[in-house]
Amino acid sequence: MGEVKIQDYTHLYSGVNNNERAAGGVGFLFHEDLAPVIKGCKFVSNRIMVLDILEGDRVQSVMVAYGPNKSAVSEEKDTFFNDLQREVDDCEGIPIVLGHLYGRVGCSYRRWPETIERYGKEFLNDNGERIISFCMPNDLVITNTLFPHE
Repeated sequence: MGEVKIQDYTHLYSGVNNNERAAGGVGFLFHEDLAPVIKGCKFVSNRIMVLDILEGDRVQSVMVAYGPNKSAVSEEKDTFFNDLQREVDDCEGIPIVLGHLYGRVGCSYRRWPETIERYGKEFLNDNGERIISFCMPNDLVITNTLFPHE
């Protein structure tokens, strides 16, 4: 984890060693003009970071997440989603979760109308089920299903 200044920008990051490619790594990049509204940054793991941003008189928690891929063992996936759930539970305001969670959530929007829309990929996999199971009780919408893809 660390912080790097790049001209007028700050890059906050958490990751893995260079020889562990595609095993984790998340970050936020923001312009120095936004520094006064950033309340804090939490490095949860090499897969999750949380940035708290002041929005008027309230704080908004923005989380960036890099989920385990489909071949990861169940324990690794469980740990990731448990950590992410803990951050959602602890966040201030409505949580915003960004990133790549490595799942296919299908297109059964009639089955989960509050969580997905009609533009998901055609099939649902184990990671997709985990994503839906995470999103539903947290009233989160999988925005990647809101519009068509080519």
